[in-house]
Formats: sequence, structure tokens, C-alpha cells
Amino acid sequence: MASIKSSDDVLVDFLLHDGRSEHGWNFNDVMQWSESALEYNHTYIQWLFPLDAPSIAVKSSPFLNHDDFKLLSQSKKVQGRTSRAFYLFLGFLGLNYRNGQVLKKANFDMRSKVWLTPKNHNYMRISRVLKNLTLMKRKDEARAFADFLTSMNESKDVVDDETLHYWRLAIAT
Repeated sequence: MASIKSSDDVLVDFLLHDGRSEHGWNFNDVMQWSESALEYNHTYIQWLFPLDAPSIAVKSSPFLNHDDFKLLSQSKKVQGRTSRAFYLFLGFLGLNYRNGQVLKKANFDMRSKVWLTPKNHNYMRISRVLKNLTLMKRKDEARAFADFLTSMNESKDVVDDETLHYWRLAIAT
């Protein structure tokens, strides 16, 4: 793999090696967190699913440039970690990804009480995950996730139109 010159070398080290965040945890640490830890920590999402611009919610969060994404998306290790992070996040929501589809897990009804409420902060996390998957050239997973969310909202009607618009924009990149 070519040498990566990053807009944030610490973030690249976190994604590609076993680097630690500014908070002291590494990728594998986060993969072991409980659902409660994932809910109440508001910085891990920027590290697992970086974007190409600073976060609106967490101003100090790291981000990558387009060259970083181009190189990192070619790394089998980073792609594997992106999959693991996506599955962890889906599990947090009570979902899983199988055969090209996002599906409800047995615990969906319980988990949805945590995030499927009007104006929930997890909607911003979902936007980030969708955009990151798209930037990492994982558009099939991003589209499957967005399709599930749209279909689910048709029956529950909890997510506002503005949020649905952001989700559509995230996968249109």
C-alpha cells in the first residue's frame, strides 16, 4: 500500500494499525464495548466512521481527506475493520447485515426504544455511518441500510423528513 499522507495521521494510525484515540482507546477496545457504552460515549463514532469534513456535533473530531479515503478504501485491513464497526453499530440498533440486506434482530423492539424516537441523537450517527460507508466504497451496505431505514419509517413514521433527506444525501456521495 502506498504511503498515506493524512489530514489526520492519528486517525489513520487508529484505522490502519493499533493507534489510540485522544481518549486512550483503540479500535479493538471499542469493539468490546457494551451497548450502554456505545450509547453514552459520543466520540467513538467519529473514529470508527470518519468523514471528509469536520463533525458538526463534535468540533474537535478527526477527519480525512479524499486521498486518505482513496488509499484506506484499498486496505483489506481497514475494509475489514469498517465491516466490524458497521456490524457493531447495527447490533447496537438491534439490526444485522446478511445476504445484502439489513434485517431486524430478535432484540430490535428493545433496542429501538433507545434510538427510534423523534429527533434522536443516534440519527446523526446513522447519517455518519451511511456517509462513511459510501466514502469507503461500500455503497451496497450503505444502500441496504438506507433502504431498511426508509422502509421501517414508512410503518413507524418516527423519523422526520429532514433526517430522511440527510440519509439520502449521505448515500448519494
